[in-house]
Amino acid sequence: MNKLIQCNTFLIFIIFLSGCFSYAPSDNYPFAKIKRLKQLNGIYQNRGIDEKDHLSTPNTKRYYLSKIIWVKDEKMNHKAIDIIQIKTISDNKLSIKALNNNRIVKEKIFLQGTDFSLSSGKIQLANSWGVPLPIVGVGHVNNKLGLDQRKNGKYKKETMVCGLFALLLPMFFKITEEIRFQRINNRVK
Repeated sequence: MNKLIQCNTFLIFIIFLSGCFSYAPSDNYPFAKIKRLKQLNGIYQNRGIDEKDHLSTPNTKRYYLSKIIWVKDEKMNHKAIDIIQIKTISDNKLSIKALNNNRIVKEKIFLQGTDFSLSSGKIQLANSWGVPLPIVGVGHVNNKLGLDQRKNGKYKKETMVCGLFALLLPMFFKITEEIRFQRINNRVK
């Protein structure tokens, strides 16, 4: 009987280590299917709206569209950027500008097939594999960017980890974060 209680307690503990968590704005909308890059043309707020639907809480993890676009630029001050302007140059090229008080902070041309891919109506960004210590196992991060059904910018990050915690306890978890970037204007110069 004692072994049965220990086994059940262990199973309950493992269940608590496993789980799925999802964070999204309260009025979250699904992705709209992007058929042509031209649908992305517009001006977007750089700072995203998270699951708490507010932008000013000091301890809230903030998402910036500029940080998602220029993920490898560690010197860029993402907090100082007000808006992101996206303009289609051709069927497979996007010009993206980061602006602060109408001044261009950063600008780059992105080429479909080289810098990003369009899959299932969403922009598929670089995915990554790996697991943080003290977990031994495998982890995967999937990043997608696109438009929601109200034509606002939408970012979805799915993180999945499966492995052993401290080489002892099996665990699995999945975290889904969805962020909205308000579209300010459809017209770009």
